[in-house]
Amino acid sequence: MNIKFRWIGFAVVVVFLFALSGCVSTSSVFSGNGAVIGQSFILREGETWGQDLSIIGGSAVLEKGSVVNGDVALIGGTLLVDGTVTGDISAMGGVISLGSHAVVEGDIVTLGANLNRDAGSVVKGQFQNDFPSFSFPVQPVTPRFGIFDTLMNIFWRVFQAFALGALAVLVALFMLQPLERVGTTMQSTPVQSGVVGFLTFLVGLGVLLVMAITIIFLPFSLLGILALGLAWIYGWLATGLLTGEKIAELFHTSWSGPVSAGVGTLVLSLIANLLGAIPCVGWMIPFVVTMIGLGAVILSRFGTQKYPAPVPVVPSSSDME
Repeated sequence: MNIKFRWIGFAVVVVFLFALSGCVSTSSVFSGNGAVIGQSFILREGETWGQDLSIIGGSAVLEKGSVVNGDVALIGGTLLVDGTVTGDISAMGGVISLGSHAVVEGDIVTLGANLNRDAGSVVKGQFQNDFPSFSFPVQPVTPRFGIFDTLMNIFWRVFQAFALGALAVLVALFMLQPLERVGTTMQSTPVQSGVVGFLTFLVGLGVLLVMAITIIFLPFSLLGILALGLAWIYGWLATGLLTGEKIAELFHTSWSGPVSAGVGTLVLSLIANLLGAIPCVGWMIPFVVTMIGLGAVILSRFGTQKYPAPVPVVPSSSDME
């Protein structure tokens, strides 16, 4: 099998596994693989998680009266405990907050994680810190649900879309040609850009996570996360520029580059937020688009060169005569 298609198959499998991880729902007793990856998870009052729980790059809330029958592992996310954990809590990076009704029957082991503890919380085991960690005086906040939170969530998503649109206008004013090169790369090699973007995201995130748990390489990890985030946003803005150009063609008009980038990024971000509201699979289309954009940024070196590189024309012998 062609190596290129092997990597594409691998990427599809991993994306499918991510999609399955987004379908975690609550019930009276949980079953499954016990992993929550990149999602927001809530164990509500009176509910029981019947095995070990792992949170990777997401957030989890264990409400008052909830029970986790097993250990809890946290990697690079947030954990708010106001219920009971019958086992240990282990965290590598991230933040653990123990509410006033929290009961942890085992140990709490942290590796570069922040621990915030309410005075009423109970920990029957021991605290273990593998290297110095800092605790901030932040009081755990009990999550609120209702129409107010829904409206605030909608307002934040709309504000985020307008902010990205404004950023696209600003970037296009000074870096229009690099954005256009990234967009051209996305159009000419979408599959290759998607594979490169996904591998960059997967491998880069893993390497940066390993670097983040060491004191020596922690500053480099933060710089790497910043660079990856900038590349991610840059690819999204280039996608917005393409979207704006297509919208202008649809209305049989012509816009300047900054206007196309701003309008396109605004519309693209609003659509992505709407799709994100679909349970389980709503995030997949925006994720694929961002991976294509990220890959195009990498292949075109942030738009500083064309990809694929133009083939130089060699003059024939007849032209030289």
